[in-house]
Amino acid sequence: MTSSALTGNTSGLASATSPGLVGITTQTFAGKKTFQDGLAFTSASLSDEQATILGLKQYLHGTTYNGGNAPTVTAGASITTIGTVTRALFIPYQCQDGTWRMKFTIQINGATSTSSLGHQINVNGIVFKNVTNYNQVISGYANTQWSDVVVLSNSTTINIGHSLAVTPATYGFAGDVELNAKPTWAY
Repeated sequence: MTSSALTGNTSGLASATSPGLVGITTQTFAGKKTFQDGLAFTSASLSDEQATILGLKQYLHGTTYNGGNAPTVTAGASITTIGTVTRALFIPYQCQDGTWRMKFTIQINGATSTSSLGHQINVNGIVFKNVTNYNQVISGYANTQWSDVVVLSNSTTINIGHSLAVTPATYGFAGDVELNAKPTWAY
């Protein structure tokens, strides 16, 4: 066989019906493209489980998913009521080594709280990574004031620290964090 790939001559190279060498020109194949275990190229054709593993499925606060479970934001220390969860979106995904992570954004309005140097909220169905002395830092604010925000190790808790005692009614968070395992509500 001649050096087809070097000369641009595509005769004898791979085609939709004849496997072979792949040249430097664009190859087009008919039909659905799949990997091992049936993972398809198009996100619309993925199962819920496949989309979750790849981080292509989003989960919303209060909506039920796997096993009738829902990711739900609830009041923690120094917060009496949550008020309105304007939006809370969670995107869990699995890394190549089998560990789980989660991207998320949360916006809460109209919460009632006591005056405190710290407030907490909880997200059910997840457990933040359990590592000694490791509280993962995320972005966040309370009443438009930036706060020190971390997720507490081996818990479901987001901790909001303030420089002065305050009674926030509005909270916002965003992060990409390590988890102990896949969320209970995720497929």
